[in-house]
Formats: sequence, C-alpha cells, structure tokens
Amino acid sequence: MHNDRLNAHSTKLDVLEKNYAGSAKDIGYLKETITELKKSIDKLIEALDRLKIRPLEKYEQIAMCVITFIIAYVLGKVL
Repeated sequence: MHNDRLNAHSTKLDVLEKNYAGSAKDIGYLKETITELKKSIDKLIEALDRLKIRPLEKYEQIAMCVITFIIAYVLGKVL
C-alpha cells in the first residue's frame, strides 16, 4: 500500500518537474519578447519625438519669413 502511494507521488513529481521545465522555457521566451518590445517602443517614441519637432521647424521657417517680410516692409516705408 505504501509503495503504491510512493509510486503515485513519484509520478506526480515527474509531471510537476516537466511542467516546471516547460514553464521556465516559456518565461525565458516571454522575457526576451518583452525586451524586444521595449526596444521597439523606445524607437517608436524617438520617432514620434522627431515628428513633433519637424512641424515646429516648418512653422519657425514660416514665422521667420513673415517677420522678414514685415521688417522689409517697415524699412521700405521708412527709407
């Protein structure tokens, strides 16, 4: 009777060990995937930051043209 119980426990332990090994592999894969996703997200954030700056550069150029035109107009009236 005790031998049957010990054999049953041994079988259950074997199943648990296999499940643990599979879980460890899955966790390793998930860690790698999360690391790659973090890198991708960081690159996307950098790209978005660059896109945010570019329109400002265009608006700055337009503003400089408008200011230059106003200064040229005022100087043309004065001189």
